[in-house]
Amino acid sequence: MFIKNNKGITIIALIIIVLLMVLLASVTAYEANDLISTTKKQSIKTNLLLIQAKVRIINEQVVFEKDEEKKKELLVGTKLSSKTQVLNSLKEKKVLSSSESGENYYVLSKKNLDDMGLDTLEESDVYVVNYNTEEIIYVNGVKMDNGVYLYKLSEMNEEV
Repeated sequence: MFIKNNKGITIIALIIIVLLMVLLASVTAYEANDLISTTKKQSIKTNLLLIQAKVRIINEQVVFEKDEEKKKELLVGTKLSSKTQVLNSLKEKKVLSSSESGENYYVLSKKNLDDMGLDTLEESDVYVVNYNTEEIIYVNGVKMDNGVYLYKLSEMNEEV
């Protein structure tokens, strides 16, 4: 019988294997974080597009309505001018100019979104609509890779 000299794996080979595994894990974690971030941005953009589609439907109903009182009732949300905290926040973030009164903007509550058939949106998210321009604003903003926050759907269409 022949006896072989089996010394097993060397410490250097073990260190190399561990380093390769750490490198692989860090690359995977980085890519996963990037994917999650991109998915969140796309989700917010999709929500804004859904709201915009509902706003367009409401605007069409307003156009065909003859009674001025009923036209006002069709506009969903609370006028931004009465929500001074949200209005001031948007002015501080320079989303709205400091001279704007917020008269054309409406804040959509969770109940408003539910009534519009958008019940899957987060309650903590705050959306503002301008029915005249059909511009949708996400008050929390979306942080882009360069560190800039985007708030309006029109801005996100260019970037995301």
